[in-house]
Amino acid sequence: MKIVRTSTVPGSLNNFCRNLLHELQESEGYSVVAVSSPGDALSEIASREGVKVYPVPMERHIAPVKDLISLWKLIKVFRKERPDMVHSITPKAGLLSMMAAWVCRVPVRLHTFTGLVFPTSTGFKQKLLIFTDRLTCSCATHIMPEGEGVKNDLINYQITSKPLKVLGYGNIRGIDLKYFDRTAEVEKETEKIRKTDITTFIFIGRLVRDKGINELV
Repeated sequence: MKIVRTSTVPGSLNNFCRNLLHELQESEGYSVVAVSSPGDALSEIASREGVKVYPVPMERHIAPVKDLISLWKLIKVFRKERPDMVHSITPKAGLLSMMAAWVCRVPVRLHTFTGLVFPTSTGFKQKLLIFTDRLTCSCATHIMPEGEGVKNDLINYQITSKPLKVLGYGNIRGIDLKYFDRTAEVEKETEKIRKTDITTFIFIGRLVRDKGINELV
């Protein structure tokens, strides 16, 4: 069975699918292909995971002409590889990959919603984003929201009537507990930056409004 994993930028695949692609190919016996925009992270995926990669430029924002070019390139990749399954993450890769996979009649077309942009948008942009997410879902055979919040938004905005499956209690691929273990070595490093008698806030995310930085500030 051949699986194609796609994301808009290679950093997403490199982080969310770290070691997973290798495990699928070496331990589970799948043939795995990674597709994303070109970049050092894509080369790192090929080297670390040992999978075939295709650089297909994809814009994160709305770019009609470039999006059509990306769609055609994805169709060419899928026609060449003839995968049994295409699994996409991130909004633009989801839209283009699901459309291309539908055109190529890929049997299993799975998109994981790692987040939604339209709930924090307004006006015409929001309507356009809702339309593109509905198009993504209509082309997909399976839809997986990353958590209950995303699932509820998909339902409340009537994005799709297809079944929505959340992984566990909400995640993209699970967590490596050993990596986040509070070992003595980690605690020692923490002491170097910890300050007493103050409250420390940690923000993890892009510094944009829809990630909640304004509320934190």
